[in-house]
Amino acid sequence: MGTDDTILVIGLSFKAAETEITHVRQLFLLALPVALVAVGLGGWIVAGRALRPLRVIADTAARVTSRGLDQRIPLSGEDPEIDRLSTMLNRMMDRLEAGFQQATRFTADASHELKTPLAILCGELENALQAAKPGSPEQQTFSGLLEETQRFGRIISSLLLLSRADAGQLVPALEPVDLDRLLREVLEDTAVLAEEAKLALQTGTLPELAVNADPALLRSALLNLLTNAVKYNEPGGVIRVTAEPAGDEVVLQIGNSGPGIPADDQPRIFRRFHRAERRAGPRVDGIGLGLSLTREILHAHRATVELKESRPGWTLFEVRMTSSKSPGKSKP
Repeated sequence: MGTDDTILVIGLSFKAAETEITHVRQLFLLALPVALVAVGLGGWIVAGRALRPLRVIADTAARVTSRGLDQRIPLSGEDPEIDRLSTMLNRMMDRLEAGFQQATRFTADASHELKTPLAILCGELENALQAAKPGSPEQQTFSGLLEETQRFGRIISSLLLLSRADAGQLVPALEPVDLDRLLREVLEDTAVLAEEAKLALQTGTLPELAVNADPALLRSALLNLLTNAVKYNEPGGVIRVTAEPAGDEVVLQIGNSGPGIPADDQPRIFRRFHRAERRAGPRVDGIGLGLSLTREILHAHRATVELKESRPGWTLFEVRMTSSKSPGKSKP
C-alpha cells in the first residue's frame, strides 16, 4: 500500500503458525494408527457379535452324527431372523432324529424277531440232513439249504449288532484279555480256510499282549479281517499277521496278497453294504458288512482300524488298541 512518495510495508511472522501446524501434523500421524486400530477392533467386535449366532449354528451342525442327532441350536434372542432359522433347523433335526430312530428300531426289532424262526429252521434242516441217505440228492439239497440259512442268520446278527451301534447301545463287556491267546485261537480257525484256499498263513512269534476288551466282540472283529484276507486273495498267496506293543498301544497288522483294492474304492470300504468288485477272478461271496461291523466293534473299544495300503499284490490293515496289564503276566 502507499503512494508515489510513500511505501507502506507490513510483515507478519508465520513461525508460530508453522509450529502449530507441525504440532497438529505430528498429533495426526500419531493418532491415525491408534484410530485405525480402534476402528478395526470395533469392527471385529461388532462383526463377531453379529456372526456369533451363525458360528453357533455351524458348531452345532458339526457335532451332528448318527449318534448325535439330539444336538439342537440354542436360540440367542438377539436377532429374530437368526432365531427363526435356528427354529426351522431344530425342527428339521427333530424329524431326522425321529426317522433315524424309527429305522434303527425297525432293523433291531426285525432282526430280533427273525432269530427264533431261523434257529428253528436250522434245527429242522439239521435233523432232515441227518435223516437223509448219505450221498442222496435230498442230502445235498438239505445241506445247501442249511448253509444258506446259516448265512442268513449271520447277516441278521450283523444287522442287529449294527443297529445297536447306531443306537449307542453297543457297550462291550470289558475284561482283561490275553490278545496273543485270542489271536492264536482266531488264527486256528483261519488256518482251515487258508488251507482250503491254498494260502500260506504266516504269523511268526506273537509276544504276550494284554488289552481290556469284550472277547466275543473282539474275536468277531479279528475274524472278519482275517476272513477278508482269505476271500480277497489268490491261490498260492500269503496272509501275514503281526502283533507288537508300541508304547501304550498294541498294533496288529493283517496283510494279504491279491489283486488289491481299487483306488476309487478305498475311501468307501468301511461303508455298509459296499463291496469292492474284483477286476479279475471269481466273485467273492458276501454283502459288505464285515468291515463296517469291524470298525463299529473296535470303535466301541476305543480302538481304530485303518487301511494302511492296498496295491496290486498286497493289502494291509492295521488295528490299534490301548494295551493293559493282564492278570498272571508280569511285564517289566
